[in-house]
Order: sequence, then structure tokens, then C-alpha cells
Amino acid sequence: MTIPFSLRQLRYFSAAAKTLSITEAARQLHISQPSVSTAISKLEDSLQTPLFVRHHAQGLSLTSAGRLLAAEADALLKHAQDVHSTLREFSDAGAGSLSVGFLVTLAPTLMPLCLKGFLSRYSRATLTPSEGGQDFLLASLRGGLLDCVVTYDLGIPDDVEFKPILELPPRVLLPRTHALAACETIEMSALAAYPMILLDLPLSREYFQSLFIDAGLVPNIFYRSAHTDVVHAMVAEGFGFTLWNFPGHTVFGRTDLPIESRVLHPKGRSIRLGLASAAMTPKRNIVQTFADYCTVALTAYPLDVHAAGRERAVDEHDGEF
Repeated sequence: MTIPFSLRQLRYFSAAAKTLSITEAARQLHISQPSVSTAISKLEDSLQTPLFVRHHAQGLSLTSAGRLLAAEADALLKHAQDVHSTLREFSDAGAGSLSVGFLVTLAPTLMPLCLKGFLSRYSRATLTPSEGGQDFLLASLRGGLLDCVVTYDLGIPDDVEFKPILELPPRVLLPRTHALAACETIEMSALAAYPMILLDLPLSREYFQSLFIDAGLVPNIFYRSAHTDVVHAMVAEGFGFTLWNFPGHTVFGRTDLPIESRVLHPKGRSIRLGLASAAMTPKRNIVQTFADYCTVALTAYPLDVHAAGRERAVDEHDGEF
């Protein structure tokens, strides 16, 4: 169906309907009075009905048709502006709204790191973060509630695209007083004899237990917790070791926990850290910009708890973006 009027005509009509004056409408629109009058006349011709009653030297009054259109005009104009703004986001790489999810085990470290650096660089972007388990995040992607997710490649379905950034082999986190803390490399067979604190989250628990199963071993699970801070606190207090992939010393920004990180042998299956997005959804430029930023920021992040200069802020790598 052909729309018999333009948005410009509708905007001029709306201004006149609010002011009931061609002169005042022209002043607010910063255009000439004849331009307003011509636009309204063409609008009335296209609709084949008068919208105003003209009163000589006394302004305008709305007809019943004019009142009906005036009630809808603002909503139509606002919707047109929203569509325009949304479409601009596809072409503007540094502006627009962005909804990003973070896997709950990564959120304490990576959410503030990614958000602070990204927003300081792209001040015209609006970023809405959230955190949750893998199932919640993937469902939010499919439902259009999230643009992308910072997560692991665990349980990624075919309709979700995953861009890997880092490959993270499993490591052993153990208290400094642990009998194996003096070893630089710890054998899986040696771990089986000691109590384990297991991160009890969907996919995570299956992954960590599979490392023992693949080695023909059974873990000695002393305690299970779905909270990363509890797992690390239990390890720090000497109740057992845990297996981890992302650097344990970074949890909640703390480096003072009496926890050591050691290489696991055989290292077992690594998991990949990256960004997930809905495979069939067109990606706006701002989403790609965020993905590019995270790729550099996370690649620069120190993964070894003994790495020199581990306190470096990601902002030091600004020149690389």
C-alpha cells in the first residue's frame, strides 16, 4: 500500500496541531510560513479531507479528522526516529546500544575489565551487561535479549556462532601449604588421592570430572559449590585443591589469597574462551567493534599467575586497538 503523505508533511502538521498557528509552527521548525502551509495543504489533498479550520487572523482549529491524526502523529514520528536510529547503529562502528552477557564464573574479572576499557574508548556506545549460567545466556541470545556473550565453548549449539579468543588448558589451584605445592607440574594420578573442591555448575562440573575419567581416575570430591568465591575460599583455607581454567588469582580482583597455580600433566582437554552470538542474526557494527576490543584485551591479559607485570592494566595496550 502506498502511503499518501511524507514524514516531513506529518512533522509540519504535528507542529501546527500543537500550536494552532502556522506562524508559530514555522518559527519552531525554523522554516518559512509558506513551507508549512504548502505541506499541510498537500497532506489534506492526499488524505482528501480537511485537517484544520482556518480562522482569519485567529489561527487554526482542528477538524475531527485533524484531531484523529494529531493523536497518532507523534507516535508515528517517534517510531520513524527509532527506526532511523537503529539503522544508523548498523553503519556506526563506535556508537549504539549493546547488550552483553558474561558467564557467571568469568563475570567478576572480565565484566569490569571489558566494560571499563570499551566504554572509555567508545563514549557514544551504551552497554548493558548481565551475567548468568550458560543455558540462560544462550537462551537470551536466541531470544534477542543479548547481542553477544563472553563465555567458554561448552555446550554451544549449532544456531550459535562462537569466535574463540583464548585456549585455556586446565590448571591445578591448591593452597600454598598443600603437599603438592612444591611441584611445578602435578600428575593427575597424584591428585586423585587428595580432596577436591568442585565447581558445581552445569557443564563446568561435567568438564572437570571428565578430566579424571579420561585418565581412568575417580576424583575424591570433598565439597561442591556453585559459587566461585566459595570454591576459592575453601582452597585457600586448605580444604583441598580445585581445577580451573581461567586464572584463579584474578577472581574478584584479589591477588592475596594463599593459592598456587600449577601445570596439570597430562594437561587434559583445553576449553576456549571467546564470544558467542546468534548465528542467523545480522551483526551491527558496534557488536563487531566490541568483539574486536575483547579479542585484543583478553589476548593481552596475563594468564600465568607468575607472569611478570601481571598487574598491568589493559589500558596500557591502547595503541594496539
